[in-house]
Formats: sequence, C-alpha cells, structure tokens
Amino acid sequence: MHSEKQLLQRAKDFDLEALEEIFNRYNDGLYRYAYRLLGDASMAEECVSETFNRLLQAFHNDKGPDKYLRAYLYRIAHNWIAAYYKKHTQPDLNLELVLDHLSEADDNTASIAEINMQREWIRKAIIDLPVPQQTAIVLKYFEGWSNKEIAAIMKKTVGAVKALENRGISNLKKKIQIESVRRDRHGSR
Repeated sequence: MHSEKQLLQRAKDFDLEALEEIFNRYNDGLYRYAYRLLGDASMAEECVSETFNRLLQAFHNDKGPDKYLRAYLYRIAHNWIAAYYKKHTQPDLNLELVLDHLSEADDNTASIAEINMQREWIRKAIIDLPVPQQTAIVLKYFEGWSNKEIAAIMKKTVGAVKALENRGISNLKKKIQIESVRRDRHGSR
C-alpha cells in the first residue's frame, strides 16, 4: 500500500498500477453506497463506472484531488446519484396494493416480502430527504464514516454534519410515523 499522496501523484501520471490500486481500494464501497441509494445493481454499476471515468477525466485535465481521494470519489458518486434522481423521478410505492398482495401469500413469503418492502420504502424515504441530510445519513450509518470524514466530503464543519444527521433522522422518524399511521388505517400488519 502506498500513501494516498504518492498514489494520487502516480495516478495523475496514469500509472496503471496506481489506477488499479485506487479502483481496488474504492470500488466496493462506492458500489455499496450507490446501490443503497439507487436500489438497482445496474444503475449502481453505472454510477461507479462514471465516478471512475470522471476521476480519469479530472486527471487528464490536470485537476482532481491532491488529498482526500475517498471523499472526492464519493462526492462524484453523490452528485451523479442526485442528477439521476432529478432526471428520473420515481413514483411513490403503492403500499396498499403490495400489502393486499402480501395478505394472499403464505406467512413465510409474506414476512420476507414485507421486510424487503420496508427496506425499499426506507431507501426511498432516505432519497426523499434533502441531499445534504441524505448524504450524511448514508455515509454515517451505512458506510460507517466518521463525522470528520463526512465533513471533508461535504465541505462543512463537524457540527454542521451532526446537525444534518439529527435533522435527517428526525425527518425519517416523521416519515416512518406517517407511513405507520397510513398502514394502520388500511388494516395492514
């Protein structure tokens, strides 16, 4: 393993071993991040591919990071995902239809399907958050980043990141409560 500074310098010179090391170091994490927000494997792969492509373009244009490579890559992925959702707004999940279908299935299938549906709904609820709250929550709770690392990618103070996390969690709780009431009104489990 090379230091990040050495690795970046070699990558900017298009050293194939350095570029491969960057890819191997960050590919899986970027994919998990993109998949959690997109919920689609092929779109997550496209996001990661475009992230590395944009890094190479930055290097080609004598730009790109001198440090904080991970934050730089996640920022590119974050921006790609935000642009994707601006272009491709998804309709809300029709929970009533899904729940009606689940009530007809056997208990084991229904419980697995219910869990998958809840995961999907939570993913969509996170995506509905303002982008800064969304980023802070996904990086903190799904990717395990520290507040200091999140602050670097978001170009904010650690205190501002904590505030974004708290507001995001509060907004998610409200969405979950609203969804719970909505489901109870329709006689769902």
